[in-house]
Amino acid sequence: QMKTTVRNLRIREDTAKYLRNLDPDSAYYDPKSRAMRENPTPHLKDAVYSGDNFARATGDALKLATTQVFAWDQQNENSKIIIQAEPSRAELERTSHTLASQAQAAAHRAQLMAKYGDSSTIDANKEENKLRSFQSQSESYREFDRHGQIVSGSQQIPSSKYAEDIYNNNHTSVWGSFFCPQTFQWGYADDHSTVRNSYATGENGKIANDAARLSSAPIPCEPSTSDNKRINDQQTSSSFPSSKRFKPNSQLYGTPDYQELDLDESKVQQAMLRIEKEAHASNSNNYNSLASTQVTLEDMEAYRRSKLAADDPMRSFLHQDKGGGQTS
Repeated sequence: QMKTTVRNLRIREDTAKYLRNLDPDSAYYDPKSRAMRENPTPHLKDAVYSGDNFARATGDALKLATTQVFAWDQQNENSKIIIQAEPSRAELERTSHTLASQAQAAAHRAQLMAKYGDSSTIDANKEENKLRSFQSQSESYREFDRHGQIVSGSQQIPSSKYAEDIYNNNHTSVWGSFFCPQTFQWGYADDHSTVRNSYATGENGKIANDAARLSSAPIPCEPSTSDNKRINDQQTSSSFPSSKRFKPNSQLYGTPDYQELDLDESKVQQAMLRIEKEAHASNSNNYNSLASTQVTLEDMEAYRRSKLAADDPMRSFLHQDKGGGQTS
């Protein structure tokens, strides 16, 4: 009787697994079990050795593994099949079980094709299948068993908790289908009405509502002449009435246009001297109820000239006299 040799003992003429690729980052070699599961030379197409896992995933190894899995499944169904004891019986029963499963799948596919049609039938009858797909879509909830029978359900489930597609007072669109940018209000898209639950007026109402909003829209104001030029010839020759033409800032906001004011320069100088005296007087903060509180345009102009801006680079030269000295 021959002595049992080592399981993975190689022939002397064979190249060792760890010598096929000397790169340290290549396939791992286990010296204890003498196994190299990965392919050490994946860059070679016609490699002599492609790793130990290559032998397990090629040839009859997959077929044997499939038969073993089938035998385990049959043992769970109280059918004792031992592949090591009866390999022929296990292979025969696996083949018959595979053929029966394929026949059952083919019959089920044929039943579905007869009921719903295949790609050729869909291409031939596009309109009919489109109508059928629309009819098959619904919001009814049903539960089916594995045989296609209705278990429970058929009640209607709404798509939203809010009422949808409700057209009141002869409207053809719902409320909120139109937004007016002039008044920032929602309305109906058929007649542009922004009154909730109003009666529909159609296209004529849409024209009337748009015209009413345009007529009530505010007219933009013209900037003052100190910043920009006055309105051009096109604006002056427009069809706007005189009451709705552009107004200067002095009439809208109370801001005077200093180029248009008719000021008395002597009164302005007197007001500037009065402001300077009040600034240096000790009793400038005393309140006098009998004093006049009326402010004239000359007083405003004197205050504007005497007020020093903090960021004015020439403010230190404003009160210097002609001789170069600075007034106290």
